[in-house]
Amino acid sequence: MGSDGHLIRLELPSSFELLDLVQHLSDRLSSMAGLDEDATHWVSVAVRESVINAIKHGNREDHGKHVTIEFALSPRTKPEEFTVEVLDEGEG
Repeated sequence: MGSDGHLIRLELPSSFELLDLVQHLSDRLSSMAGLDEDATHWVSVAVRESVINAIKHGNREDHGKHVTIEFALSPRTKPEEFTVEVLDEGEG
């Protein structure tokens, strides 16, 4: 992403306790990106499931490992692109 956008990076422990926070942030950023209610819902489902998979399968629920979620909106004013990347510290 170029420098004319927003990037929000969360690094969380491998715990399911913060899933609601991630989902809330995803919903808010989807709205900022101009997605309708239906699209926002499905992005939220995809992000939530990706984080669950990263914790459960990637990091094997090891609380010493982290899950990183990056949300990017571009351009800064009137975003037209919204991307989400979920990274774990697993072996695969």
